[in-house]
Amino acid sequence: MTLLKYLALISAFTACSCFADTPPNIVVILTDDQGYADISFNPNHPKEVSTPHMDKLAKEGVFFSQAYTSGHVCSPTRAGLMLGRYQQRVGIYTAGDGGRGFDPKVPIFPTFLPNEYTSTAIGKWHLGLDDDFPELKWHAMNRGFSECYKFMGRGGHDYFKLQGVKSNDYAPIYLNKKRLTDNEYKGYMTTRLTEEAVDFIDRKKADSFFLYLAYNAVHAPAQAPKEDIERYKKKFPHISEKRATLMAMLYHLDLGVGAVVKKLKDENLWENTLLFFLTDNGGSKAMEANNGSLRGYKGSLYEGGIRTPWIMSWPKKFKGGRTISTPINSIDILPTVIDATDSKVPEDAQFDGKSILPLVTGQSDSHHTNMFWNSGLPKEEWAVRQGNWKAHGLKEKYSLYNLVEDPSETKDLAKKNPEKARELFDLHQKWLKTMVQSAGTKKTSVTPANNSTDNKNPREIKREQKREERRKMRKQQKTKSPAKTPNVLFVVCDDLNTHVNPSGYRSIKTPALDELAADSMTFRRAYCQYPVCGPSRASFLSGLYPETTGVLNNTSDIRKSRPDSVSIPEHFKANGYWTASVGKIFHSTRHQHGEVAWHEQIMFQNDELPLVTKARKIYEAENGSVDLRANRKNWKEHLQKLSTQTRGQTPPGYGPTGLSDEQHKDGKNVRQIINWLEQEKYGEKPFFIACGIQKPHVPFLVPQKYFDLYPQKELKLPLSPSNDWEDIPKLAMVKRFQAFGFEMGRENDDLRRQYTQAYHACISYIDAQLGLLFKTLRDRNLWENTIVIFTSDHGYHLGEHFMWGKVTLFEECARVPFIIRVPGVTQKGTKTNALVELVDFHPTLLELCGLKAKSPLQGKSFVPLLRDPDSPGKKYAYTVVSRGTKLGRSIRTNDWRYAEWGDSTMAELYNLKDDPQEYTNLAGKSAFMTQLEKMKQFLTDAQKMATKTN
Repeated sequence: MTLLKYLALISAFTACSCFADTPPNIVVILTDDQGYADISFNPNHPKEVSTPHMDKLAKEGVFFSQAYTSGHVCSPTRAGLMLGRYQQRVGIYTAGDGGRGFDPKVPIFPTFLPNEYTSTAIGKWHLGLDDDFPELKWHAMNRGFSECYKFMGRGGHDYFKLQGVKSNDYAPIYLNKKRLTDNEYKGYMTTRLTEEAVDFIDRKKADSFFLYLAYNAVHAPAQAPKEDIERYKKKFPHISEKRATLMAMLYHLDLGVGAVVKKLKDENLWENTLLFFLTDNGGSKAMEANNGSLRGYKGSLYEGGIRTPWIMSWPKKFKGGRTISTPINSIDILPTVIDATDSKVPEDAQFDGKSILPLVTGQSDSHHTNMFWNSGLPKEEWAVRQGNWKAHGLKEKYSLYNLVEDPSETKDLAKKNPEKARELFDLHQKWLKTMVQSAGTKKTSVTPANNSTDNKNPREIKREQKREERRKMRKQQKTKSPAKTPNVLFVVCDDLNTHVNPSGYRSIKTPALDELAADSMTFRRAYCQYPVCGPSRASFLSGLYPETTGVLNNTSDIRKSRPDSVSIPEHFKANGYWTASVGKIFHSTRHQHGEVAWHEQIMFQNDELPLVTKARKIYEAENGSVDLRANRKNWKEHLQKLSTQTRGQTPPGYGPTGLSDEQHKDGKNVRQIINWLEQEKYGEKPFFIACGIQKPHVPFLVPQKYFDLYPQKELKLPLSPSNDWEDIPKLAMVKRFQAFGFEMGRENDDLRRQYTQAYHACISYIDAQLGLLFKTLRDRNLWENTIVIFTSDHGYHLGEHFMWGKVTLFEECARVPFIIRVPGVTQKGTKTNALVELVDFHPTLLELCGLKAKSPLQGKSFVPLLRDPDSPGKKYAYTVVSRGTKLGRSIRTNDWRYAEWGDSTMAELYNLKDDPQEYTNLAGKSAFMTQLEKMKQFLTDAQKMATKTN
């Protein structure tokens, strides 16, 4: 061989060696029950959520915004991930099915990898128990894994001890096949799993490896190091004990993700590591997880139960810093790994999942034609996704949603698109026939026509017997109780003053409320107890005055300041009602009372404005995703300057949105309730449904057609005297008007007309939505057995006294609209000027529904007024508001209002009969000293009453 040929041969061999791909390391990080918004990469995450390591991973990798798990609870998803197929093919529908395990001969994930791979399973297994110890046929090392550090199941595990969740039963950790003893296991579970993962990487860094790191965080039980829980409680005093614990658990989980990624980078393995990060199902309601605007929680086949935050990284093969919206599924992970490792699989191997690599490398922009879910018996919930469409059903009843237009699944389109809805139902039925029987019941998920007990296992027979007993008891109760228990629809608006026609304001169009008032009783003098959202709601929901609740701002939580209090929905749920809420009822997501109050609870967000979408695309083309941490502040500032519509609260945004009614959160709220009613989610129980209407809270944003109802030139605006504030204590003032762009004592007619038009447009918008809800009650024959309440949490200034917004004690802020209809009690079209307070709602509703109070109440039932509108109301109404360390207190009788700001030297006295606008403060006039002293005594009496429980 010549030297030239020899050198050429060497060169060719070297070239081949240099460009031959080294198989990637595979890392799958699976978290447990993590909420969709419990990752701070989600722009809609609550303030207490901080996951910097997950965020960095998302920023460096590819984030999938429409990623799904194949199961709605832990075990089914894990089975699907290990199989690369729908887990129903091996009879796994429920967590119980997965706990029992499936045929150990069926090959799973590591058996499909090339022989040179070393694999480990760390953390939660939940694919078969260890009842057969020491045989352990469902153990990971008998299913293809090289080693492990894990617990077998069931769903959860104590974070500090070798025991299960619900009892002191021994639940061992396995180091390979050795059961660790108490002396061999110390520490916090999440940290221990991280340490084992880092150690595995260190030991196997010279090999090709597969790390399956299945954290049990943040699954129940709620446990974390005490110092971390206390840190979150101190930093976020508004959140509950359980939520603080969840955040502490999430903190350690995030640290674990960061430690694993850091180790991969430190060992120069990162570039050639294919990593997947996801959770096994939606966040758990019981653990107070946050799924953002998605409907449902873990255990549901709505988006909140099956959509997952999903991050994928492989720097050597594709660039990060991107978001892909194509829907993918957890069953895609194994086929993707097979594709990435160029594994040779048996010819008869079949997968339902598909490799995601064509999506991330730009070779394809489409993926699954259809995706299927089924929860199995006894619920038989199912779902199908096809393109933008999703069908969701219970047995043979189903709904249809367009997930691009309605990701929160609030608008059922089945009636408008019956052919598409039926097509997806038929697709599911066809798919289900190809699945096998449930591993636990030996029955298919579809209930057979011949439902004999011969086909049921003893557990199912016992359940059916208990259900039959409950059905008989309900029938007996109906026989004994001829009077049907009333339902309750409680509608509370946010920042709505008395600018509604039934309250006497004629320059507004509110036909739905007019129709309600014509069939109901209207209170013209109803007063809040605190003119700010959080304190007002804490008061009327508890039946206690603010000085007793201890909630005097928007951050305090009554569960901490008054733990013995019981809210209205908690009372009703404890007494057999089906309770549900949409929107803002308690002040915020952090103040929601969770399962103790609600069977269902959903909060929505507006869809993105077309104006914002256009601006965002331009911004992202230059700067990258607005979701990136580095861009969030600049993007928010950009929106503030873009237009009046894109502003937030300071300065307040306003203007037409370009969205349809149903794309606004209040449109979603109402349509969600309609959906519940149409599906009869309440079953055979009476219902208490609370509808939290967000408007007309700022920003004042609604569709154009509602602005068109109020031409600015035709608006009638009351003018205040320029010297209005000369005789009023300065503490009575709030300077919120400056944020609106106004100056004290000066009118800005154009700007005032713009804001007033927008505020009135919001009122007509919510009226239109409520009209749909009231119509549904009538159409479904629920009207004559449903108590309907319409009100607001407090009033609102629109330039009166040169004030804008809330937080004053003037009539504009303290008085609220209030309409109530009680079938068989209230008379049609009645009105009363009797004084009532929002704190009276609680005892009134309990009396109307025949319930007894479970805790002390300070409010007074106004049922006598409902029966006789001419009977006297309260002697006075009492309202307070904070000014720093001082508390302004106001008392309102039929004809007078008196207020003090810290002491009697800063006082107000108004003759409302002669001066309804409260322009002349009589507190310093000697001619009114007798009246002043009388009102001061009323105020003293009211203060004593407001701090003493009955």
